[in-house]
Amino acid sequence: MTPAANDIIVSVSLLGVGVYFTLQGARLLLRLIRFRKTNARELLTWPPRKLPLRNFYRGLGIVSAVLALYNGLSRDRIHLVGGQAAMAAFFLGLMPVLSRVRPGFYEHGVWTENEFLPYDRIGRWAFLEQSEIVLLLLPRGKTRPLRLLVPPSEYGAARKALHANVREPEARILGI
Repeated sequence: MTPAANDIIVSVSLLGVGVYFTLQGARLLLRLIRFRKTNARELLTWPPRKLPLRNFYRGLGIVSAVLALYNGLSRDRIHLVGGQAAMAAFFLGLMPVLSRVRPGFYEHGVWTENEFLPYDRIGRWAFLEQSEIVLLLLPRGKTRPLRLLVPPSEYGAARKALHANVREPEARILGI
C-alpha cells in the first residue's frame, strides 16, 4: 500500500471516529443538561458504581489528547486532530462527569445507568430479581428498556418510590 493510500485510510477512519464520538458525546451531554435543568431533589439515590474499565478509558483519553496535541502542532497532520480531540473530550470530560451522577429516584424522574427518564414517560416497568436486582423501565413509544441496578438494601424503598410516582395502572407491569 502506498503512503498516500495509507494517509487517506487513516484520515477517513479518524473522521469517522470523530463523527461517532462527537454524536455520542452530544447525545450524552444533552441528556445530562436535561437532567440538570430539572433541578430535581433526590428522593432515593445511592452511590454510583465505579466504571469497570475506568482506567482504560482514562488511558484512551490521555493517549487521544496527546495525539491530538501532537497532530495539532504538526502542521501537516492538522486534519487528524478532530477525531482524536473528540475521543479525548469524551473519555476525559464526559465519562467522568456522567459517572458521578447518583443513580436512583429524583423528584421528576429516574436516573438510570446513563439517562434521565421523567416519570410521565415511563410506559412499563419491572424488577428482575436475579444475582443483582435490576429495574427495567420502558419509555413510552420505545422498544428498548433502560436499566437501573438497585442495591438490595434499597429494593423495598425503590418499589415504594416507583409506585408513588408512576401513577398509570398500565405502567405497573412489564410482563417479563
